[in-house]
Amino acid sequence: MRERYESNGVRIVKKILVVLIIILLVFVVHKFVANSDMIGIFVSESPINIESLNEINAEDIEKASLQGEAYHYYYNQLDDNAKIFYKSMENNIENMKSGTYEIDFGTYFNDLLNTPNGEEELNKAFQSAWNALSYDHVEIFYIDVTKLVLNIQTTSIGSMSKHTVYINNGKNTSYLSEELNGETVEEAETEIQIQKNEIVEKIQYYNDIDKIIYLHDWMIDNFEYDVTYEEDNIYNIYGALKNKKTVCEGYARTFKYILDDLGIPCVLISGDATNSNGETEAHAWDYVKIDGKWYAMDITWDDPIVPPSGLTNEMRYEYLLRGSEVFLKNHIEDGEISENSMKFVYPTLDRYDYNI
Repeated sequence: MRERYESNGVRIVKKILVVLIIILLVFVVHKFVANSDMIGIFVSESPINIESLNEINAEDIEKASLQGEAYHYYYNQLDDNAKIFYKSMENNIENMKSGTYEIDFGTYFNDLLNTPNGEEELNKAFQSAWNALSYDHVEIFYIDVTKLVLNIQTTSIGSMSKHTVYINNGKNTSYLSEELNGETVEEAETEIQIQKNEIVEKIQYYNDIDKIIYLHDWMIDNFEYDVTYEEDNIYNIYGALKNKKTVCEGYARTFKYILDDLGIPCVLISGDATNSNGETEAHAWDYVKIDGKWYAMDITWDDPIVPPSGLTNEMRYEYLLRGSEVFLKNHIEDGEISENSMKFVYPTLDRYDYNI
């Protein structure tokens, strides 16, 4: 009787354990189903169709035909993750003119972010993408990158984590530049497009060299270098074309902005330069492609503070279509456009100046 009693006791304990296990499983499954944030913790997916980002449309074909090798010059140097960031912003640039539009990548980067240094690598890809976008698309003057945030949100269960990634304005009211001074992006764009179109229409039938010289001269005659660094928008095309006051980056970006419409390949370059006083400082200029070869243009230095004797032709055209032998004596390329970015490679200049 004692053995039979113990056997019955064991069976009762087993049944209780089975019931408890079933209850526990139901509880765990319910928790996972109830909390939608936990679903897909191991699955990388994105609300954006990543494959569609690389689809070539009619606008791409037209711009590539017009700008040649300069089209997407910096984009073509990016790694795969940076290209995703670049194309997502490029494809949504009209939406981003609101200043609050959010680009949602979901958990697409989850695998990378679950690796050592994954967040650092993704941040570098984002910074590289922005640098490439702003150098390829100088017409994007209205976004303040210091307010544009790569937002990574993490949900964890024990040692397991799910990361969702967004590009948005973070805690900022907007990522638009405050230097628009109350104008909408569309109003600001219209102002400068009118000036650009006037120039393009006037010289569209000139040969490429005459187009370059005309634009070079027009900018020198109409722009003033802002030695105070106090004006709004001095680093972009909006300040240059609206206020006619700018600095080297504004000169270089405006030159590319108009040449892009004229169908002359032009790449924005940054680095350091040593002036006639022996002072080395950060600088920006352009490379243009003529007859299959690259030449340098530094319109800023061709528009110096005019001495009492006036601006001579020698001074006015000193840095027009120069080759590496002359130009790189006092200009030093630096493909590291900003901190936490990849190092870009610039076109190779022809050794000799263009023979005008």
